[in-house]
Amino acid sequence: MGQDMKRWMTKVMAIVAIISFAAACDDGPTGNGNGTIAFTVTPTSATIAQGASETIEGTVTRSGGFTGAVTVTVTGMPSGVTATISNAVTTGLVTTADITIQVAGTTAPGVYNLTARAQGSGVGDKTVPLTLTVTQAAAFTFTLSSAAVTVPPGGSAPVTINLARTSFTGAVTLALQGAPTGVTGVFNPNPATGTSSTLTISVAAGVAAGTHALTVRASAAGLPDQTATITLTVSASTYALSLSATAATIAPGGSSPITVNLARTNFTGAVALALQGAPSGVTGAFNPSSATGTSSQLTISVAAGTAAGTHTLTVRGTAAGQADKTATIALTISAAASYTLSLNPATLPLVQGTTGNTTVNIARSNFTGAVTLSLAGAPTGVTGSFNPTAPTGNSSVLTVTVGASVAPGTYNLTVNGTGTAGNQSTPLTLTVSASANYQLSLTAAAVTAVQGTTGTTTVNIARTNFTSAVTLSLG
Repeated sequence: MGQDMKRWMTKVMAIVAIISFAAACDDGPTGNGNGTIAFTVTPTSATIAQGASETIEGTVTRSGGFTGAVTVTVTGMPSGVTATISNAVTTGLVTTADITIQVAGTTAPGVYNLTARAQGSGVGDKTVPLTLTVTQAAAFTFTLSSAAVTVPPGGSAPVTINLARTSFTGAVTLALQGAPTGVTGVFNPNPATGTSSTLTISVAAGVAAGTHALTVRASAAGLPDQTATITLTVSASTYALSLSATAATIAPGGSSPITVNLARTNFTGAVALALQGAPSGVTGAFNPSSATGTSSQLTISVAAGTAAGTHTLTVRGTAAGQADKTATIALTISAAASYTLSLNPATLPLVQGTTGNTTVNIARSNFTGAVTLSLAGAPTGVTGSFNPTAPTGNSSVLTVTVGASVAPGTYNLTVNGTGTAGNQSTPLTLTVSASANYQLSLTAAAVTAVQGTTGTTTVNIARTNFTSAVTLSLG
């Protein structure tokens, strides 16, 4: 409905009710013959918030031939309340005056009794009581649970928005302003219809460290915006890569473990690890290969047959939002693992039924494993035992035993070695001689002698490995 139509209907209603209202509001004689006025106000009560205003309408109706001017005023207003009246001096049969009551923001809330008055010369005053209810101004304020937050790249932090409402139940729309690239803010809920909302500030991986002033803006229909500042510190986010050893010496067919240490600063992302610069035959395995903790185990393996030499290997770490990190390893590939066997002595003379020892020497090259020893080529009656049988050191003692029935002669035996570095052998010459013995014979087995004379014969001693004295007797 338009404002003019509203005023017209108000006038009609006033004319209809003028007789009864004039009787109720008449303060005395008109003083102008039968001339008089009637005065109505619509509405007669108003509820206005601090800092707001409302317009009511006063209607003056003349009768009995009165045509004079009528002045409309409002009295009884408390401090901070004013009334602005359009057409304060009215003329005409039926006239209206818009009464705008303005309440200052400092006016205390409460109920106030005002009086609207119409005064005309010779017709007296007509008054209408008005009831003014002043309420607190609709408003809201908000505070932050924290005015400063520190967030690493790839992280986030919550901030609670507390809303204090005064005579206001509407929605409050929240926004984060001034955020640099890579920084976002999400409010839950938004808009807020209650007394709080949670702001989650997220910082993307790769955002540079620094300090930023962010603004939280709260907007509501019909009310001024409210703002607050959050100081956001984007902390440094990085990691450092180091190795438990920067050099390794590995023989072909061998391997070596190295620990990759990851020192993290406000960084929790995965670090992908790779070994670069490895020559053919050299591989590296990481466990885990994508590290989310503070370490990974690198095993460098050198295949059998890989040429000896020195190489610089690089361990590279790659992570989202981070510059690659590297560390180097000086890898020395030594000569292939091997060993050789030799005997001291390599020739062993033994008499039937005796034993003898020889030392098996093991010359090692990049090999520390056990070598299992055995004796091959021995004739029946000849045995060999080793102490130890599978040495991990550089020697073993071989004891050869020759049985009494072994025929004298020279035998070519072999000492064999078996190990992870291969099989090796060395020859042993065994000379078996007859056991110590001697035999007696006479040059004349019969001697003839005349009584009183002597006869002789020669005793021959045939010796075999025996040089001791032989005591002879005649029996």
